[in-house]
Amino acid sequence: MDQILIVGYSITAFSIVTLFLKQNKKVPSQYAILLLFIWFIRFFCLYLEDHVNLYNFPYLIVWDQNLFFLDGVLLYWYIASYDNRLKIKNQLLSLIPFFISLIYTTVIYFSFDTEKLVHVHNQIIENLLAGDYKISLRSAVNILVMIAVNCFFLFKSVKLLKEYKLLLLDNYSTITDLQLNWLRKLVFVWLVLFYIPFVFYFIDGVSSIFPIQYIEIVAESGMVMTAIFFSANAIIQKYPKSSLEKFSSSTPNSPSNEDSRDSELKFEMIKNFMQENRPYLDVNLTLESLANNLDMKSSELSRIVNTQNKTNFHEFVNSYRIEQIKTELLSTKEQIIIIAYNNGFNSKSTFNGVFKRFTGMTPSQFRKTNTSESLTS
Repeated sequence: MDQILIVGYSITAFSIVTLFLKQNKKVPSQYAILLLFIWFIRFFCLYLEDHVNLYNFPYLIVWDQNLFFLDGVLLYWYIASYDNRLKIKNQLLSLIPFFISLIYTTVIYFSFDTEKLVHVHNQIIENLLAGDYKISLRSAVNILVMIAVNCFFLFKSVKLLKEYKLLLLDNYSTITDLQLNWLRKLVFVWLVLFYIPFVFYFIDGVSSIFPIQYIEIVAESGMVMTAIFFSANAIIQKYPKSSLEKFSSSTPNSPSNEDSRDSELKFEMIKNFMQENRPYLDVNLTLESLANNLDMKSSELSRIVNTQNKTNFHEFVNSYRIEQIKTELLSTKEQIIIIAYNNGFNSKSTFNGVFKRFTGMTPSQFRKTNTSESLTS
């Protein structure tokens, strides 16, 4: 297991340095560094427990376990930092379980002399290896609370990821590089490779079923794999260039005829601008930049698009891109991917998915079908 832990703290240390040296660090990078730093401490402490005289470092026995209360919280903070939702008060409230655990373990630490603390720890390890350890009520409660706290924040993170994607769709015409789909996978990996071993450990403490050595290997491997996956993606993740705004698409309960007519006229103006100036060709087109070109507020543009077109900004812009691409597919013999890139797409897979959603067929099928129909007619 030494090799697993060495990989763990080496990868996290490298990732921390890489993110710290990254130019134009955004707030999410800072939270990523904080989460990786917690993982680095955990891996290093677990390594030290097997390689130092615990009589000289007795705090390793009790205090490192408190870090397990921070995983889900810090991941939630990391995701929330993408759209500036973090509030100091909420952050402090999220840390209550951690501080309770820290106070509790501190009391235990100062309640025992060093010799007795190390003796009890060594006795527990020996019993675990011999399959003769029954988990105490205190330990059981601690494990269950730790799992519950982290699962609570992990599921909150999943909800936050959904909301973040909706914000992207309302503000950006291209979201390929800004999405956080990898974090959804991370949550699943985290639950499977990290928390399930804790459940097995709990069950094993009640009734010895699984060899404790295997549970430890799976748990530590899961932690390291999670850290590697997070590090690799956090380093290359791109961030929104401006803050994401949440706009209400609702209209007054009883809008006046004048307001309705005004919205319709403005929507016609927007459509004329899209057709004549073709801003959708810019892969980096945003709600804010289009609103500036139209000399209106972003909130107003979002409201008009949502109410008049019954869709979000992302779909609105892509509808123009797809219409232009459909025309070029039938009027030119240019390669499909080149046509897509010339019309505001920067990803082949994203383009194919959007095109099929709008037309019900792939680009090649559309070109072949409509070309054949034009020849036979």
